[in-house]
Amino acid sequence: MKINMKGIHRVKRPLCGGRTRYHYYAWRSGPRFWTCDDTPIDPAAPPRGFIAAWQKHFAEHQNPGHGTLHRLVHDWKKSQSFLTLSAAMRGDYARYADRILDKFGAKTSMHILEDPRMRRHIIKWRDAMAATPRAADLAVATLSRLYQFGYDQGVLTRNHAANIPALHKVNRAHIIWEPAEIEAFCQIAPDHLIRAIHFAALTGLSRADLITIPWWADKGDRLEWKRAKSRGQNWGDIIIPITAALRALMQGMPRYPGVGTILTNSRAQSWGIGFSASFNKARTRAGVNKRLHDLRGTAATHFIRAGLNDMDVAEIMGWKVAAVSAIRRRYVTRSEVISAAIHRLNKTQKEQKL
Repeated sequence: MKINMKGIHRVKRPLCGGRTRYHYYAWRSGPRFWTCDDTPIDPAAPPRGFIAAWQKHFAEHQNPGHGTLHRLVHDWKKSQSFLTLSAAMRGDYARYADRILDKFGAKTSMHILEDPRMRRHIIKWRDAMAATPRAADLAVATLSRLYQFGYDQGVLTRNHAANIPALHKVNRAHIIWEPAEIEAFCQIAPDHLIRAIHFAALTGLSRADLITIPWWADKGDRLEWKRAKSRGQNWGDIIIPITAALRALMQGMPRYPGVGTILTNSRAQSWGIGFSASFNKARTRAGVNKRLHDLRGTAATHFIRAGLNDMDVAEIMGWKVAAVSAIRRRYVTRSEVISAAIHRLNKTQKEQKL
């Protein structure tokens, strides 16, 4: 029986010994329903179990049962609290929501979710992912958001995923990309990623902000705009000073008709959920053992060299002053700090004379 596999998402993964494994998902970012090794599924003659598994997941997606975990996920993804998140955040939450369905079962009832013993099962699930602590924390955070949505809708009375301690507690504020590492990255990366790494190193923006910042945020002497969704009460507005180096970079960046974001992908479009994967692939090829997030430390050194004091940089980065001071002592020479201070002093004196 030949089937139309349009919409089914296939992922190819290499295995040890030269073998290949194929994962099939009901839709992109949807639940995985089939796995096979060495040879992909032939649409002209798929196994009977393949068709049944796909139809089962597709039917459940179209008509999730009332009062079930699947219905809760379905309603959450269609709610304003979900749709107003950034595209990257929606992609992350959707992916982990499907993992939650796989783990706890699409037909799990609200009564079971209310059971106090659920918290023990959630912690056990988190601990099983301890090898990837950030992923474990995001999985629990997704489940907590889902519980909160259920509470707001009146179908749940408590959140058993709330306030579960995070596994990922590494402070990487003191780690930066060195100039040689950025150069190594740029030697193998395509142009759109070269622009991205320089932009990140000069602004200190997070991944979500990097791929969403619009051109209209350029106010001349600063980048200023409001996040679509802010984690904290005081950090909804982002203000980044435009240094001479950042201005030179932006002047050389292409602007495409109909595209509002400063950074674009290889197709001259705004980035979706593929930015991290593309960046990490280039980073690995360059042999650099640093993360995208570590470019925030690099940006801090640029701000210090541009003449900003530690308190100014801490305010921009959302860090403690002590963290900025540690970076300055480690990566910025005394002569650079003094030169920046002299430049700032001369500028102030000129403005006072005017």
